[in-house]
Amino acid sequence: MAITAAPLDKSLASREVGRPARIMRLRRMAQQKPLGAIAATLLMLVTVLALAAPHVTPSRYDHQDLTATLEGPTRGHMLGTDELGRDSFSRIVYGARVSLGVGLAAVVLGLAIGITTGLICGYAGGVTDLAAQRVMDAMLAMPLLLTAMVIVTVLGASVRSVIIALGVTVVPGVNRVVRGSVLGVKASLYVDAARALGAPSFRIVLRHVLPNILAPIIVAASVTMGFAIITEASLSFLGMGVPPPFPTWGGMLGSSGISGFAQQPWLAIFPGVAISAVVLAFNLLGDTLRDLLDPRLRS
Repeated sequence: MAITAAPLDKSLASREVGRPARIMRLRRMAQQKPLGAIAATLLMLVTVLALAAPHVTPSRYDHQDLTATLEGPTRGHMLGTDELGRDSFSRIVYGARVSLGVGLAAVVLGLAIGITTGLICGYAGGVTDLAAQRVMDAMLAMPLLLTAMVIVTVLGASVRSVIIALGVTVVPGVNRVVRGSVLGVKASLYVDAARALGAPSFRIVLRHVLPNILAPIIVAASVTMGFAIITEASLSFLGMGVPPPFPTWGGMLGSSGISGFAQQPWLAIFPGVAISAVVLAFNLLGDTLRDLLDPRLRS
């Protein structure tokens, strides 16, 4: 009697075949864009450290050891301690939670408003577009940091106020990117065909316009994330950011002061390196995504 093999699960087989292909594709992309791969790896590492902060830090961010104040890097405190004996490494890792969390929430808020207004302005045009762009021009005419400071002053220092302030400063840039992309897509033949078939504007925008402008939106979101982090650090440095006892990278820079930096440079060097590395990583990731998603820039 002939023995027949049991049929393989087609979905399982396709997943097993597709997995090496995805790995090879990611490896090829990393070889073509090494800076983007390094940036993505660094951001993943910072995110993992922030999420696992209680398990990777020697103490809580607010734990004080008054017998070890202003110590330099040692075996017990690898990045030193501040004037209250708090471990700098723990505060930097917990500060990553604040910087990434506040930055992500602000970018989501800014993207929601900027994408919505950009779609309306780009597709509707006319008086609506003209009035909205004058508002965006007025917002861009003021320094964005000054706008954020005014909003935080009016609303009061809190995490919510910082998120709202950063989200508002993100809106003009996102609006311009989305509006320009919509103006290009709106003139496409498939949009004219959908309009000729009687499709409502709302359906055309969601079904035909928005999916075709996702690439510039993704790039803008990545670059805007770096802007939000450095703006939050600037507000915290000026004492207008996330209030204590939450640690922030900008707040750690501000608390050291000029005299403190001269005597205990580690208090400012390590938070400054963290801000610079994360912001640079987001910018490099945005450039890499632009090269990969824009068909005109593909080699």
